[in-house]
Amino acid sequence: MNPELLKIESEEDAWRAFEQALKWPDSPVEARDVHLDLSGWPSIQLRVKGDRYRSTITTSLMKPILDLQGAVYASYAKAAYGKGDGRNLRKEERQKLEIVVHVEEGSSLLNIELGDGLKEIWEDMRTKMDGKQVTIVVLGLALVIGGVTAYKSYLSHQADLKELDHRLEMSKQETERMRILHEAMQGNEIERDLQSSVNQFRSQLLRAVEDADEVLIGEEIRLTGHQARRIAGEPRTAGIDDRIDGEFRVHLVDSSTEDSSLKLRVKKTDDGQEFTATTDISQVAMAGIEQLQAAVFEKKPIKLAVNFRRVRDEITRAKIISVG
Repeated sequence: MNPELLKIESEEDAWRAFEQALKWPDSPVEARDVHLDLSGWPSIQLRVKGDRYRSTITTSLMKPILDLQGAVYASYAKAAYGKGDGRNLRKEERQKLEIVVHVEEGSSLLNIELGDGLKEIWEDMRTKMDGKQVTIVVLGLALVIGGVTAYKSYLSHQADLKELDHRLEMSKQETERMRILHEAMQGNEIERDLQSSVNQFRSQLLRAVEDADEVLIGEEIRLTGHQARRIAGEPRTAGIDDRIDGEFRVHLVDSSTEDSSLKLRVKKTDDGQEFTATTDISQVAMAGIEQLQAAVFEKKPIKLAVNFRRVRDEITRAKIISVG
């Protein structure tokens, strides 16, 4: 195999290199023939908007970052010494693995840079594995710890567990990439331990910004503080299934879902109760779909029958079963 230079400047670069490495021949590839250049990635970009977040990091926001630092120490200790206890690392090792956090002046933008720590893990593991193995493991760790796709997958899973109305839609490519990543990293103890620590970091981070007006993670994930608090909250309690028949005002939220469904925001005219509902186009008569479209564009009320699930006092899932 000719020497491979893997220059990683973005998450997309990392996914391409990861998928490329999976296709390398199984015959041993010398680790010295693979060169990994992490240029400004991975990094977690976090923008928090709110009264308390102006060029500052609150103490509640620092705690998950420090815990993430501990996870990087533990991953390196596992790779270098076979034991995931970062407390026994030497001072110079800790310095090389330090996470760098930049706070942009005059804003609430934080960049949590993780590349240096992964470079150290790379340098150590390449003495213990062949080129294909070390590339898959280190890029896999990078995608777990710093990938927006992995964060979206976590948020989507948590929202499903708690039956929340707010969900992040995963594209087919993102879903397939996460499947490939989990399959490739299955059985890797470093990835398993890091995944658990990173999920804890994500949960703590969401709790830390629950008083924010808005939270942006990368360029794709946008949450309110209220949504962050609910996703990070306790698992769901038992829901109650019921049905509402009545007159609603509706507007279209999303028609680009990959299945045959429409997502609508509906508001009951008599009591003002408002929630998001879906409708399966393939199961509703064409006349009903046309009535829905007319209600959206003409802003007129429409009669709907809606099956829903209520958790506590909130509707968490709803489906329009008939129109008119």
